[in-house]
Amino acid sequence: MLNYFLSAIVVFLGFVIGLVIRHYTKEELEPGKKYFSLLQRLLVLVIVSFFLYSLHVKVYAITVALFIVSTVMYQFPIKLPIYYSVFGAIFFFSPEKLMISAFIFLFGLPSASLIGKDVKKQFKLSLLFFAPVILFKLISLLL
Repeated sequence: MLNYFLSAIVVFLGFVIGLVIRHYTKEELEPGKKYFSLLQRLLVLVIVSFFLYSLHVKVYAITVALFIVSTVMYQFPIKLPIYYSVFGAIFFFSPEKLMISAFIFLFGLPSASLIGKDVKKQFKLSLLFFAPVILFKLISLLL
């Protein structure tokens, strides 16, 4: 159980490291904004597709799911607290925790670069990643 929580903390460190990088490379943020956004969206698709693939979902169903996710991402801007909450659930249910952890870690790097001026608020909201991680783990221990 300790390994589970330590790996969840390491996953979230991607966001923290992204904040540190953001702090030291302020002049590079504006020119790279479109690339960070593209990388962020691609990583969401990679995380969803790898999660579904690790659950042995058929390829055509993964394709349909990716189409739906990409349509939703196109229509609505990425809200970090929502994505991190969903990633917390994906992290818990994924049989391939190491790969999912790596992808969520990578997602945190461009995400931290794209947050607005209210860094503290976004950081606190992104801690919602731990809500499903802890909740599902406690439920699984009680059952």
